[in-house]
Amino acid sequence: MPSLQVSFGSDARDTLCAAFEHAQRSIRAEFFDLSDRQVIKSINAASRRQLDVELHIEERPHRFRHTRDAAERDAKAIAALRSALDPGVRLVLENDPKVLMHCKAAVVDDSQALISTGNPTWSGFKNDGEVLVSTQDPDDIADVNASIAGQPVCGDRVIAGPNAALRLQLQRLFQSSSNLCIASEDLSDPRIVSDLCARNAAGHHDRVLISGKGMSRPQQDAAGQLQGLGVDLRATTGAYMHEKFVDDGNEIYVGSANLTHNGIDEGREIGVVAPASAFGDDALRLKKRFDEMWSSAKPLSV
Repeated sequence: MPSLQVSFGSDARDTLCAAFEHAQRSIRAEFFDLSDRQVIKSINAASRRQLDVELHIEERPHRFRHTRDAAERDAKAIAALRSALDPGVRLVLENDPKVLMHCKAAVVDDSQALISTGNPTWSGFKNDGEVLVSTQDPDDIADVNASIAGQPVCGDRVIAGPNAALRLQLQRLFQSSSNLCIASEDLSDPRIVSDLCARNAAGHHDRVLISGKGMSRPQQDAAGQLQGLGVDLRATTGAYMHEKFVDDGNEIYVGSANLTHNGIDEGREIGVVAPASAFGDDALRLKKRFDEMWSSAKPLSV
């Protein structure tokens, strides 16, 4: 049996809720944003069963949007979450002014760990690219627990920032002799862009998929540079895309970090870099899902 299992879209919600509903002792979780009613219902049910439930939530998720109402929106979201949660749930607000907590992960009963690309929100489960990885490996569980405690992690498969480990692992993937399948909600990191351009010049045919909605100015600039040099780049045309995925055929990255400078180097993120064999048949399912999104995506006009 493969040691890493994958769920997609609304099935990811079902997997997360089932894990919480079958919990016997404890739930520890860290989420950038939490608002999905079914997930909250499962958490509350666990608390009412007298389980030890602790949730770490980013207190100011809109801080870098620099809009006038960002602080007000953040305060309202936290107030709504407090109201929705059972009083027995310990809510820990992460508010490091320099480090955004962007993780999506949980540990149940110290026997199962779950890592997700999207937030447990209605839109997160509905939109393309929501991938949830589940593991019962003791080392993976220990690493996710360390991340929830706020510690940087450089495990055999689990990586949690901020530290240099994710950058090093991604650099290794981008040095692969195989063509890459890359999907990233946001892709604007200068070194990643440079690597993709260099790979294209060397004759690689990588496929790069980004979200066509809500593009930042750096994302638009990066897309223009990649397209201008002939990199095969497409953007989704439907719902917002939450994927964070790199696959060279032998190894796969799945996690919360976008391919941006903040995501790779500065934020509190969590992900898995593992051999494709660790995913078993789910490696093929990940590739099939990428191919489906790629087929429906279009070249981007920038």
